[in-house]
Amino acid sequence: MKTLVLGGNGRTGKLVVQELLKANHPVRLLVRDRTKLPDELLNNPSVECVEGSITSLSDNQLEEYIKGCSTVVSCLGRNPTFSDTYKGPKLITNSTERIHNIAERMNQSSTTTPTTRYILMNGALTLNKDEGESSTWAHWFLTKLLKALMPPFRDNLDAAEFLRSHPNTPGFEWSVVRPGQLIDKSEVSEYTMTKSPACSLPEATSRINVADAMRRLVTSDECWEQWKGKMPVVFDAKKK
Repeated sequence: MKTLVLGGNGRTGKLVVQELLKANHPVRLLVRDRTKLPDELLNNPSVECVEGSITSLSDNQLEEYIKGCSTVVSCLGRNPTFSDTYKGPKLITNSTERIHNIAERMNQSSTTTPTTRYILMNGALTLNKDEGESSTWAHWFLTKLLKALMPPFRDNLDAAEFLRSHPNTPGFEWSVVRPGQLIDKSEVSEYTMTKSPACSLPEATSRINVADAMRRLVTSDECWEQWKGKMPVVFDAKKK
């Protein structure tokens, strides 16, 4: 089955699509503007491109795009404009809640509907209370500052908390990927996936490693069973 990728035009989303295609996994892309996609992607028979914004889709339309997909990967982000950053709705939280509710409804309407797996790209500053994570002074100060200055940061926190508070929804499973400070590298390198941060403030994570971690969650049932209902932290391995 296909994977529906949201935010596939973004810097990390593009790499997720790239890694899935390398693994010969078919992709359905929901993008605001298909003209921004390269021709090699548009002409790839393993790629189905749907043009539109998730905020403008009805629940019935979104359900049609979810059907036929085993997994939904969200790399959604805001446009770097004042109105989108400071006045827009809670894009990530609202989208997460809608996908959760649609998957639950699909399961209720037919017991043969496969479970929808949902992978949300988030950040290592998001705490997972289920793992007993607590805020240090430095973490508390930084998150307070980001909440005040960057409303999308609060949106990320709220989306992860919504999922954490819905651990056993029939027809819906989730995993929240928490990278550190995002950097750019050209190739996948050694990285770690752990259940809880090993430091008070995030370390660096290359976008290509985040994409590879999300690809593993999509294509490996073993990896999914290990991390479903959890919030793996992805950091680049430290040089020895």
